[in-house]
Amino acid sequence: MKRSPSLGVVVVLGGLIIAVAGAGPAVAADAADAGAGTGALGIWTTSGGESQIQIAPCGPALCGRIVWLKDPYEKDGTLSRDTKNPVAAKRRRTVLGLTILTGMRPYGAKPGEWRGGRIYDPQSGKTYHADMWLKGADKLRFHGYIGVPLFGETTTWTRAAKTNPLPPRPAKRHAAPAPRKQP
Repeated sequence: MKRSPSLGVVVVLGGLIIAVAGAGPAVAADAADAGAGTGALGIWTTSGGESQIQIAPCGPALCGRIVWLKDPYEKDGTLSRDTKNPVAAKRRRTVLGLTILTGMRPYGAKPGEWRGGRIYDPQSGKTYHADMWLKGADKLRFHGYIGVPLFGETTTWTRAAKTNPLPPRPAKRHAAPAPRKQP
């Protein structure tokens, strides 16, 4: 299993990399909301604790963006960029603040369940199909897959009380100056 800072876990299954993530709690009354599903709204810590995702309404669906990373910086002290994105023009975007979850719509008459979404993994540059559902008051189960849901993986995110503070920015590492030529 390879850890992904943005999603929690990336699993290799049958030769395919499947991004999975899970999210946190919700109040039962919120889960019954007929709108975009307020039960999933809030900040969730991914299963590996490497990131936090804020889920919020976006039109008739729910979307999620990265609001905290355990290690958000490159070695030079700059924020990590979306360098694996298949769209070259998007590779300069910072991973922190990146929308990775889109299109999660309430599923039928089942409160607390959303389907038909997509999740983007900035570690691989791949986008996967995604479904999610509330599991109790503080867990959000998340299923990521390619093609058919049968060939995916499920994980759990936990609701966070608040966004964690970012770690301190590392000191920039500068190359040593070139030696001067002696006359």
